[in-house]
Amino acid sequence: MSVELSIIPLGGDTHLSTEIAEILKLIDESGLPYQLTPSGKCIEDEWWIKLCP
Repeated sequence: MSVELSIIPLGGDTHLSTEIAEILKLIDESGLPYQLTPSGKCIEDEWWIKLCP
């Protein structure tokens, strides 16, 4: 299964580097393979099997 996460700022502050760094840290700590792209993060794994036995 592939998942793509994108963050689109709606109003307010458009500088989200702190929030994005926190999210990226969580994804990195999960151990799931991922790819950081200019428009989002792509995660690919069969993690759903672990969540839905």
